[in-house]
Amino acid sequence: MKKNFENGITLIELCIYSIVMLIILGMLTSITFFYHRNIGIFYNNTGFVVEFEKFNAYFSNDVKKNKSCYISDNGKKIIFDDGNTYEYNSEEYAVYRNNVKIASNVIAFNVVKENISSGGINKEKLNTQIYIGSNSAISFKINIGYILKYW
Repeated sequence: MKKNFENGITLIELCIYSIVMLIILGMLTSITFFYHRNIGIFYNNTGFVVEFEKFNAYFSNDVKKNKSCYISDNGKKIIFDDGNTYEYNSEEYAVYRNNVKIASNVIAFNVVKENISSGGINKEKLNTQIYIGSNSAISFKINIGYILKYW
C-alpha cells in the first residue's frame, strides 16, 4: 500500500501566518515609535538639567562662604556679604552672577530667606525656586533650600 503525503502549506495556513506577522510588525512599529519619541523628550530635557547644575555649582559655593545675604526685587536679586550678586532677568530668561550669565532658559526664579533654629543655633535658609524650560513650557523645576554658613 502506497501512502500519499502532501508536503507544503495550504492557502489558509499561509493567510494565518501573514496575518500573525502583520500583527507582530505593527506591535514592533508602535513600540519603536514611542521609544524614539521618548528619547527625543529625554534629549531635550537634559539641557535644562545642565542649566540648573551650572547655577547650583556657583550658588552653593557662595552660600557656603557667606553668613548672610540681602534679598531684593521680590526674591529676584540676591547680594551676598562678599559682594557676589545673583540677579534674574525675566526678559532674557536668565540668571546672572556678577553680570555674567550662568543659567539660561529660566522661566521663573525666586528666593525667600527664612530664619530657622536647630539645636539652639540660628541659621539663615534660602528657599530657592527655579523653573527651567523653553517656549514658556516648564520642563525642569526644583525647589531647594540652601543654608548659609553659620559656624
